Amino acid sequence: MTSSNWWSSSENVNSNNAWNVNFGGGNSNNNNKYNTNRVRAVVALDDRERVSVMEAYDSCLRHKMGSNDCIMFRIHPERLIELALEVKQRRYEPDVSTTFIVTRPKLREIFAAHFRDRIVQHWIFLRLNPLFEERFRAMGDVSYNCRKGFGTIAARKELCRQMHKYGFGGSLYVGKFDIASYFMSIDLDVLWERLEPFIEEHYQGDDKELLMYLTKITVFHRPQDKCVRKGNLDLWGELPKSKSLFGKDRHTGMAIGNLTTQMLCNFYLSFFDEWMLRQIAAMGYQEPAEHYDRFVDDFINHSMVVEHITLLHREADQWLKENLHLTLHPTKVYIQPQHHGVQYVGGVIMPGRTYIINRTVGAMTDKAREADLLCRVIAEHGATAGRLARLQHITSSLNSYSGFLRHGATYNIQKRMLLTLQWFWKVCYTRGNLNVVCLHVPYRLKGFLLEEEERDRRIVQSMQLRRHGSLPDEHYLRRARIW
Repeated sequence: MTSSNWWSSSENVNSNNAWNVNFGGGNSNNNNKYNTNRVRAVVALDDRERVSVMEAYDSCLRHKMGSNDCIMFRIHPERLIELALEVKQRRYEPDVSTTFIVTRPKLREIFAAHFRDRIVQHWIFLRLNPLFEERFRAMGDVSYNCRKGFGTIAARKELCRQMHKYGFGGSLYVGKFDIASYFMSIDLDVLWERLEPFIEEHYQGDDKELLMYLTKITVFHRPQDKCVRKGNLDLWGELPKSKSLFGKDRHTGMAIGNLTTQMLCNFYLSFFDEWMLRQIAAMGYQEPAEHYDRFVDDFINHSMVVEHITLLHREADQWLKENLHLTLHPTKVYIQPQHHGVQYVGGVIMPGRTYIINRTVGAMTDKAREADLLCRVIAEHGATAGRLARLQHITSSLNSYSGFLRHGATYNIQKRMLLTLQWFWKVCYTRGNLNVVCLHVPYRLKGFLLEEEERDRRIVQSMQLRRHGSLPDEHYLRRARIW
């Protein structure tokens, strides 16, 4: 037997036979495994395991197929099998993460997991998220963010509905509070103490033990010990230590940017939601969920008398310290009469209307000016693939901002913003009352690249014809000038 022939420990037909695979030629045969030849230690995956891995893989691919990590993983399909075997044999360890700092809306440390680790995270998410959703629904859906259908716009709309339901009378108050450095302050031991019995009680799948194994590894993983920093490294000097995982002990903090972090952090605070709803009910309010909303680590008590709101603030600070080892931010405290309105997830809710905060409008204005400058370069110096790719990215950002702004009284703001641009309109146009930014046909990246490809093909074809004497020189030059 040559060194490229190996017998797998996966049985074929009966217990005496194993698959023989030639890794040089790719041929496979059925052979008796009880002989003097070597057996490669490989564990077979049954149909259920293969399906579960592919489900997680397909979920991970959505909206990520253009990323470099995804492309590199897809051109080596054997890596998916290797990952599945590592998980099955309990040899899985998270790979190197990429970390960088974003500057908008404020400095924040982000960790991007390796693509193979994202597959594991999606596998966990597909099993735990339905259980968490049942829990959230049972509590009246008071928690928002990182949930399908419960994003920023939904959170603001629901708070607006609730506040208008109870009115804006002089005796009603609203209080908004914030947990200090939430993601970096999570006690992983406390999280696991609450998560492990929850999975044991509510998850009924045959792969419960595997789910426990992968979830525990993910919870206690320290990506800061095995990562590559990218971007402007000087920004770490400006980032407060309380906002970074670097320097934290082994059982404190979770990385922002991972799918499981978002899901588990929402679960972590669901115990605070339970406590808060009980306290509000004990104060005599018939529908506690109508007086409390939470978006990640920001929470609001509203349509209540001021004495109840101040009492809840004091008790919440004490409960969080004792039970979840978290603290409320000492300065981010807003308690005002309800008719003054309240700022919440990018909007300001007032009696009868909703505004978008100046920070969001300013960010969209900066992006519009950036688009205008790039359009000037394109109009004066011509389009290139790089310039059009950058413009496509900017217009996508503009449309994202526009989709957010349209839920407030912002038409005149968008009108003033866009109509003052000079070069923008030579390359772009808008649809739907300025709501959607589009590129004129000659400046769309896909068409531009196809035209370049066709132009190159024609030139190569003409050069080949000229080389073989099929086209006279004058005819070739005339065609080249036209192209």
